Amino acid sequence: MILQPLDPDEDLLARCRAQDPAGLAGVVARHGDRVYRALVLIVKDPEDARDLAQETFVRFVRSLDSYRGDASLKSWLLRIATNLALNRLRDRERRGDALSLDALPEALAPGAPLEHGPEEVALRRLAMDEVKRFVDGLSPPLRAVAVLRFLEEQSYEEIARALEVQIGTVRSRLNAVRFAARALFGSR
Repeated sequence: MILQPLDPDEDLLARCRAQDPAGLAGVVARHGDRVYRALVLIVKDPEDARDLAQETFVRFVRSLDSYRGDASLKSWLLRIATNLALNRLRDRERRGDALSLDALPEALAPGAPLEHGPEEVALRRLAMDEVKRFVDGLSPPLRAVAVLRFLEEQSYEEIARALEVQIGTVRSRLNAVRFAARALFGSR
């Protein structure tokens, strides 16, 4: 009888359920950057994203008993993070808070080494700034769908579960994002 190796996420979940601190550390190490980048792109504020990433993992630990395994751990964490981000944006909207976008390009790739020449780095930064402005201009529901689909490569089903909407809603929001992108970038 050959034993199949345990999925790394399953092993980490088992360790978390056994209240092994190394389990949570492993989950954060494996998924923390992805959660943080998604949050930065949704809330558009690196400091808020850090706070929300921490809150995501606190909520993860508190809700371990309710995780049924019908979605991947990555999807579940992104669902928690996305819900927290959308709640933060609603709170901001009610208060009328301004957003800080100064540190966003650096926050998208924390610690990323520069492996290319200065010309290519400058062109990539210009392109990233343009994409960032486009994403920033989207409404929070469209921004969340765009981040989950195009940056986190989530399926329509995973996005629907994360945002607690129907798949048709995901499709219509993605069509709206594509239409806006074509309107802005299509004439180039």
